[in-house]
Amino acid sequence: MNGEGKNEIPMTWRNVCIFVAVILTLTVLMSFGLEKISGTGVIKRFLADPNAPVAPIVEPNAAAAPLPTALPKPTPILTAEPNAKQAQTPANLERIFKAAPVTKRMKVTAYCPCYECCGPCAIGKTSIGRDAWKTFGVAADPKLLQYKTKLDIPGIGVREVDDTGGAMRQDAKKGICHIDLRMHSHQEARKFGVKWLDVKVLPR
Repeated sequence: MNGEGKNEIPMTWRNVCIFVAVILTLTVLMSFGLEKISGTGVIKRFLADPNAPVAPIVEPNAAAAPLPTALPKPTPILTAEPNAKQAQTPANLERIFKAAPVTKRMKVTAYCPCYECCGPCAIGKTSIGRDAWKTFGVAADPKLLQYKTKLDIPGIGVREVDDTGGAMRQDAKKGICHIDLRMHSHQEARKFGVKWLDVKVLPR
């Protein structure tokens, strides 16, 4: 009995040592393997959501995909320039004419409402019905200068077109802008004579 017991004791300790060595080896190997895997973040993602798909691991030294050599050119957006000139339409020209005075070279004469100056048309009224003896107006061809157009005449001042006459219409056919100043006496009209002046047509 004593002899058999002595032989069994060393065998038991040997088995225990082998078992402990195996356990330590497995522990070291498992610890090293988990440490490498945890560095990639797989363990963290698995612990956070075990059912989540694991993204492929990209190595830090992996070559990036090459960028395209030529990028597509963006489509230019056409916008109107703030200071671009507008097309000069007839409406725009009409506004310009109304907004700014225009100076024209005109033939200027004078008349009075008497029979000697006006003949059968000496009725004391202008073409638009004004009293010819009480107002100082201007006779002109209404196709060139519309009625109620204001004219700034050098040496005379501002007067308004309110009458017409045959001499004005005849000169208009020749391309001459002729205006006739209305005076209150025949002597004044004759004294004025015929002049060529730069008359300013004021905006309507």
